[in-house]
Amino acid sequence: MFLIYHELGQETHPYSYYCGTQQFEEHLRLAAELSRAGDRRFYLLEVTFDDGHLSQYSHAEPLLAQYNVSATFFVTAGWISSRKEYMQWSSLRELHSRGHSVQSHTWSHPMLTHCSDAELEKELSYSRKLIEDNVGARVDAISIPNGRWNDRVLRACVAAGYSRVFTSDSWWGEKEQSGARVFGRINVPQSMTSQRLKMLARGAGWKLLHDGLSYSKHLLRQMIGDHLYQSLWRMVAHADSTK
Repeated sequence: MFLIYHELGQETHPYSYYCGTQQFEEHLRLAAELSRAGDRRFYLLEVTFDDGHLSQYSHAEPLLAQYNVSATFFVTAGWISSRKEYMQWSSLRELHSRGHSVQSHTWSHPMLTHCSDAELEKELSYSRKLIEDNVGARVDAISIPNGRWNDRVLRACVAAGYSRVFTSDSWWGEKEQSGARVFGRINVPQSMTSQRLKMLARGAGWKLLHDGLSYSKHLLRQMIGDHLYQSLWRMVAHADSTK
């Protein structure tokens, strides 16, 4: 079961997907316990990060090392070494050297379904090449920004050299589509306690309920359109325009 984290820190924050370091440590402790136990009744917890925010390096990486958990960092390549609150290429090289995976979150974080063919090619290909050139490792996976994707986007991802595509649709699971292996993930909100996360990892009722709510949001987005949904989401999440 793939989890998505964004920003981390020790202060209170209005953004609903901000994760406190104590909360994150509790999640890692649970992930390590489930991995050691090997209990097939539970999903293993896989940690991923989107965007490339600096706090992922300064706050998350020391805890990942403490609990011996490897993570995947999906970074918005155009923001690296150019935005104050985001990581440097040297930080990403260090993460790679410590056993973590550095993959793509596009070049500039657009809604890919709204991109022209030329824009799609730049967002996908340029990002992959820039990360490979600066980190020195293969990039074959991408996470979809803003949760917007379709068959056209998947085909473009495959053409750009990606074999794995990660979404924010928890109900999706894992399946082959349009030549790519597509994975669903769970966005981790501030309200996600370790107890609730363990119930989700157990599957069955709690996971079905969570996935049902996630799918309902997907249907709402299709009904009202991307831009209106995005505006409503920002009001609810108190997120700024880069989220």
